[in-house]
Amino acid sequence: MIHATLQRAHSSADVTLGMMQVHDAKHPPLYTLENPWKENKRNVSCIPAGVYTCVKHHGKKYKDVWRLENVKDRSAILIHAGNTASDTEGCILVGMVAGEYKQNPAVLHSRDAIEKLQNIFGDAPFTLEVIDV
Repeated sequence: MIHATLQRAHSSADVTLGMMQVHDAKHPPLYTLENPWKENKRNVSCIPAGVYTCVKHHGKKYKDVWRLENVKDRSAILIHAGNTASDTEGCILVGMVAGEYKQNPAVLHSRDAIEKLQNIFGDAPFTLEVIDV
């Protein structure tokens, strides 16, 4: 199973920013955006640090993305496209570039990042280690 690491590098009252690295050394890291830590509350908090299995998810709203399994006291945590904290609802957003959108911290070229992950993982599960730095 392929392993990836998400290192959270910056957290504020509004957002948590990090980088996701797939451990095969062929791919540059992706940028991540999550909600800030708010005691693991649904829809408004990032998830606890830990190691999670990610499986392919095909829902009504988000197709060809990944769902994190066995997140303590949470469900439906996805890795999906989006730009700012208003897009996340407790999920992990990925982008090719970190920047700003409408004067808010953002990850940009998010759909390109999802496509890149689809090329790397396909339908196979992978492990994601989330680390608070």
